[in-house]
Parts: sequence; structure tokens; C-alpha cells
Amino acid sequence: MSNLNFSPENGIVKTGAKASNQKPRTLKSPFYKVNEKFESKLDNQGVIEGVSEETVRKSVIKLCVKQTKDIAETQYQKEMRSAIFNLLSRFSFLRECRNLGFKDDQVFGVAQNVILYNKLGGVLKKGVEITFKDRLDVLKKEPVYSEADLAEAEFGSIDSITEEQKTELSRFVKGAMALIPAINS
Repeated sequence: MSNLNFSPENGIVKTGAKASNQKPRTLKSPFYKVNEKFESKLDNQGVIEGVSEETVRKSVIKLCVKQTKDIAETQYQKEMRSAIFNLLSRFSFLRECRNLGFKDDQVFGVAQNVILYNKLGGVLKKGVEITFKDRLDVLKKEPVYSEADLAEAEFGSIDSITEEQKTELSRFVKGAMALIPAINS
């Protein structure tokens, strides 16, 4: 008699039940579901004459947000800003951006594209170059959301946020990038 499971409390023997060593499935946040949909939907878009790539990418994000339960665009932008800040706070990411030739003012866009293409985990574990391999050109694309867009989502209406809040991510990048040579020596 194989595959017997005993329940000592009840004295019941169940046959045919298999013990599972798998962890229970964790639910993905709606933010990551949007990012998972983004690349495939973007690839399905054709080139539209007279429409900028940034506009197409923004409309694809809006479509993905609309098709995902439990998230609105403002919430998506808040989570995007948080994920960008998480990535920008890693000196290893900033150092690799510099080594790959990205200028300080491009790093915000690089971080946003890493997140849009749902590669945050890979970049944190393996780095930008290994994760994106021959696709580094994807990282050079203009960000879909400006810092001001993300700050507005985070802090309220555009009228109530300060200039410091609108530019805090780029100011953080400049300060952190200035520290990298000191850390390397």
C-alpha cells in the first residue's frame, strides 16, 4: 500500500493522496501583471505613421492597466515610482549604468524601462548587461512617464507638489553617481 496518508486525530487512512513539497502559490500584484502584459502587447503594435513611439508605449500601458483587475493608472504610477526608487538606490545598478555608457540624465529612463519590461528581479540578481544581453537598445527608449507624472501620482495634484518633489529622483541619481568613484576606490 503506497501513498497512504494517516490522520491520527481521526484514525482515517487516505489512499492515493500525494504529499506536496511545493510552496503555496503567491498571488502576483496587479502592478507586475501590467508589466507582464506590456512587452507582448507592445510587440503586437505596428508602426503608426505620425505617432511617436512614446505615445504608443503610453497607450499600451493604459490598455494593460485597463485590462488588469485591482489597479488604476494612478496606483500603477505610484508603484512604478516606488520600484524605480528601489532600483536607483542600488549602487550596483548605478555603477553598471555608468559602465554601459549611460549618462546621469538617462538613468531614470533606464530604470523605468527595466521595470516596464518586467526585468527588475533579473537586474537585481544578475545585472543589467546579463539580463538584457543584446537588447540594451530597449533601455535607451524615452521613459513613458516623466518624473513629474510619477510625483503627481505619488503626492497629489500637480499644483500641490513642490519642484523638489518633481525632480527628487534625478537629483538623487546625480548625487549617487557622484559618489561612485569614491566607492570604487
